[in-house]
Amino acid sequence: MTIVVAPTDAEAQDLLVEYAQYADLHGILAFKSGYIGVDLSKYGLDSPLPNQKTNASQSALTQYSSWKIRDLGTFQPMEGREVILVGSTTRICDEIQSWVSATGIDGINLTRTVEPEGLEAFCRLVVPELQNRGAFMFLAPNSAFAHPKCRSAHWH
Repeated sequence: MTIVVAPTDAEAQDLLVEYAQYADLHGILAFKSGYIGVDLSKYGLDSPLPNQKTNASQSALTQYSSWKIRDLGTFQPMEGREVILVGSTTRICDEIQSWVSATGIDGINLTRTVEPEGLEAFCRLVVPELQNRGAFMFLAPNSAFAHPKCRSAHWH
């Protein structure tokens, strides 16, 4: 899960635009080539995504068959496969709690965006709000899982 959080929704949207500027088209395409099992470097950026049988995710190939290679390489979520939450502290905490309520998950894995800024913003903005809501608790400070800026947590 990629989380872009700021004090306001507008500031978070501005951060998303900024972060997208740091994304590397060819790096994203290399990653997604492995995911879908197609060497996208063999095709022009404006070519459609090839529809071929692979040992990888056939549903992704089918779902994105109308996309151009360039579109697949942009900094955006692949529907149903990647989650990017963007917004204010309140919006992000509401979304996380919604996921917990709907699915019963007991934690999330954060995808790095721009570090350490992204993790620090999560720890500074999201963690205290979830704690205020009773939805986040720290492990003991000497825990093997403790992080120096934001101790690991268990959801409850």
